[in-house]
Amino acid sequence: MKTIKAFLRSFSDGHTYDLRSNLHLWFGLLWGLPIPAYYLLLTNGTPSGGFAGVLGTWWMRALFMAHPILFALLFGALGTMRWKLEQENKRLIQELRAQAWVDPLTGLYNRRYVMEEFSNILKRAIRAGDPVRAVLFDLDGFKAVNDKEGHLAGDRVLQNAAAALRRSIRQGDLLGRFGGDEFLLVAMGDAASVEEIVGRCQQAVQSATGLTISAGLAEVTAPGEAPESLIRRADEDLAASKQVSYESKGIQRRRSGELDDKR
Repeated sequence: MKTIKAFLRSFSDGHTYDLRSNLHLWFGLLWGLPIPAYYLLLTNGTPSGGFAGVLGTWWMRALFMAHPILFALLFGALGTMRWKLEQENKRLIQELRAQAWVDPLTGLYNRRYVMEEFSNILKRAIRAGDPVRAVLFDLDGFKAVNDKEGHLAGDRVLQNAAAALRRSIRQGDLLGRFGGDEFLLVAMGDAASVEEIVGRCQQAVQSATGLTISAGLAEVTAPGEAPESLIRRADEDLAASKQVSYESKGIQRRRSGELDDKR
């Protein structure tokens, strides 16, 4: 019943009558062309009266002569049904791909896609001789947000941070959520240009979330270096930058305490 309803609805669809793209319509037209020719041969070669007289009536003539148009419409409707099914399949495939590649919370690429594309970028960069850098971002104080304000507030922070990072990178850069509150950026270019992007990202994230974001950078040093190796070095640089930041905050707290004591 659903098939019949879909078939009948196809007659109101413009694709059924699209001469440029609906090949089924042309197939039906060609399929029906021999019928009028056979009808004319049949009626011209038989005497009038009886069955020949019925064939010669105006409504039988109209019916047989209209067969190419009727076949074109029928096959055109079938072509529309198939076209709609193909369009729906394409949409479903795109949605499945998006679900497989995109992090549902932030809308950024997920770790699986980033790692696969990172490998492809490294291969192309080796052939072209272009510098590639990996940047690992980590939100500072994110755990405290989760502990004090709850996970929904933490989710909003991640979404705002992801949006800020997306606005700050260049077209062609690869950005994804690496896990938890970590984000991975793969960028082409020299050290100065990538550091400029990192600084822009840090300012945008702090403005959007109120939190600072630490960054660790690593550059390809040897042909054929794996993405995992580059990310490991970026993670080490990230840990070092966080340690410097913690020590700096500790010194500031101590100096603040000393000033309070003097007062």
